[in-house]
Amino acid sequence: MGMKKFHICGFWITCLALLLLPVSCGESKKDKDKWEEQKRVEQAAEKQFIRELERKYNALYFPAEQLGGDVFTYSLQKTFEQYANHPIIFKGFLEDIEAFEATVVAEFSVIFGSPLSGKESIYFRLTIPDRALNGLLEGRRADPHSKSIRFLLSKGGDYFVVADVGNIQKIPTYEIDGSKNGEIVAIKGENSRRLFSTGQLLEATLVKKE
Repeated sequence: MGMKKFHICGFWITCLALLLLPVSCGESKKDKDKWEEQKRVEQAAEKQFIRELERKYNALYFPAEQLGGDVFTYSLQKTFEQYANHPIIFKGFLEDIEAFEATVVAEFSVIFGSPLSGKESIYFRLTIPDRALNGLLEGRRADPHSKSIRFLLSKGGDYFVVADVGNIQKIPTYEIDGSKNGEIVAIKGENSRRLFSTGQLLEATLVKKE
């Protein structure tokens, strides 16, 4: 008798699960549709904001869609030659702020190509006008320990930045190997590259977090 009751209970539990399945799927679809609609609204608002900045400063957006992913430094340099007479707009992360040679400099990073490749970042070292310093100091600094995922978590960056910049330069990076007692040391270049440009910050707008 106990076994029979168990089978009956199991039958009704299964039936209940099947009845609730469409409801669960329906709610899941509603959540997905809501998320996709919210994403469309956010993307439209972002594009509109970028267009307004482009008109205000006669600026060009970086990176351009045609630039693609894995590109040579030369290609980036030729791209920045086209930006010579225009400010650029980019969405990036605020890495640091420092006093440097009687000025204050903010360093922003922009990830392009594969979002998970921290090696494919360009660093912009921009002098800050006095009016912008306090806002940046009170703003959002990127977590230096989460470079591999912060692009996805922050949807490409924490700031929309407008800046006058120079051409791209490449800094060679090196690895130093040595024995424990320091008798053998080898210095070798890495395959990775660190790309940077210098310039002046015109405007930085913190992206609102939902």
